[in-house]
Amino acid sequence: MQTSRRSDRNESQTVLRACEVLKAFKSLGEELTLLEVMERAQLPKTTAFRLLRTLIHGGLLERVGAGVYRNRFGPVTGRRYRIGFATQGVTEFSQEVLRSIETVAARENVDLITVDNRYSAREALRNADFLIREGVDLVLEFQTYERVAPAIASKFLEAKTPVIAIEVPHPGATYFGANNYKAGAEKTCAVASQNATPEARAELRRLGTRLIGSVAYFPERYGNYVIPLALNLLRNKPVAPAVFVKHQFLTSKNVDLVYPLDTGAKLRRPRLNS
Repeated sequence: MQTSRRSDRNESQTVLRACEVLKAFKSLGEELTLLEVMERAQLPKTTAFRLLRTLIHGGLLERVGAGVYRNRFGPVTGRRYRIGFATQGVTEFSQEVLRSIETVAARENVDLITVDNRYSAREALRNADFLIREGVDLVLEFQTYERVAPAIASKFLEAKTPVIAIEVPHPGATYFGANNYKAGAEKTCAVASQNATPEARAELRRLGTRLIGSVAYFPERYGNYVIPLALNLLRNKPVAPAVFVKHQFLTSKNVDLVYPLDTGAKLRRPRLNS
């Protein structure tokens, strides 16, 4: 166990070692092997194993496999990461992304500094300067104007702030969003709409609609992917240069299966005569 300070006779060395074991887990739900716990906590095998068993009985850890342990408590050491999030605006899709990221950031004990780009290139540039002044550890950039992407990216590059670009690629940033080559875009296919917003889903349920379908990207799930991706970048773990969401094409035949909880979905679909 690493320590450079003088021990206190009132301290329990067993409790201190247990704290080192908990500190080995960097995030809620992280899974570590016994060997990884030994290396991070700098404890001998027997001590680490005994403390892991004790923490399992205490409900702070759980055993998920042979020699594999999962954190059920959350991070207990180090400063909280501060992540800047430049949102896109007030569209339904953007708001779903925001709610998802806020939920997961709170769960992962991350401070989220949120600004609104308001679908404005000028505002996006101002927000980039603001987040740099705030000294955030990483930025989630969600803005639509490709023409200012290089300028925004250069600001963060100069500030040595890593960036995850959501939906619109930015030079040097890790990309997260739709894979338009596979999902279909512009003139490559006969998709009638993108994003499968609640309005589009309601239209698909309308009898006689002319809407063929809509590609769903599930913004309500973005936080589950973006925040872990950000934490991996901050912890210097290997990260792919682009991470694509799993999209699905919604039609009148499957919209209720994919989104069964849409408010009033059953009421909007006309009843067919038997």
